[in-house]
Amino acid sequence: MKNRTLRFAGSLALAVLGSGVVAGCLAEPADEARDASRDIGAEQESADSLTLSGDNRVAHATRVNTAHVHVAIHDQVGARQFSVDYRLGGDDDETIRWTVFTAAGGSQEVEAASGGLKQELRELPSLSDAIGAALYMQGRASVSPDEQAYDSHGCDIPTWAVNSCGSKGKCCDVHDSCYAKNGCTASSWYWTLPGGACDRCNGAVVNCILTQNPGPSYCCAAGNCGRPR
Repeated sequence: MKNRTLRFAGSLALAVLGSGVVAGCLAEPADEARDASRDIGAEQESADSLTLSGDNRVAHATRVNTAHVHVAIHDQVGARQFSVDYRLGGDDDETIRWTVFTAAGGSQEVEAASGGLKQELRELPSLSDAIGAALYMQGRASVSPDEQAYDSHGCDIPTWAVNSCGSKGKCCDVHDSCYAKNGCTASSWYWTLPGGACDRCNGAVVNCILTQNPGPSYCCAAGNCGRPR
């Protein structure tokens, strides 16, 4: 099979090799690129794997089977940083399991921390949404349990993962509001009662990124996305 390469405005180059798809970061594409990306999206949905790169990270999602999607995030030299497994299940099932890795010398990485979320997941997410949620979780769970996470208006993750002014930006607003209401911090990914208020905040934002499209963050209209609260 011949490799097909499509190039667009901005800095996106996407290659389809069999069922694998590799994409880079796209900044404010032109209308023609948007039309083309919609066609490519259909190909991505039918693929068994998807790789996205940006911000010195590479995220690779694989549809393992009809009930399991795995996402692995590495740095540019291949060192593993984070992984997530999504499995179908109900409210009482741990459908999302994440792991943080740290360098252990040489080319070895060891598990530094791990955790899970109980969220109803009746359908597997798209591979792109699985990567977006994984990058969101990495940004939160990779913070030291004793460290105060940076909090800004909109989504505190790279725009190539979840764009504050995209279809999932409001997921971040709901999460920030939930944290403020319940006095939660990023350390709740480590020190929180399973099923407690902060745990529910974390589960809800991941579920939103995976399964919903509530619209852009309020910061887009306010013009303060990325600014500290």
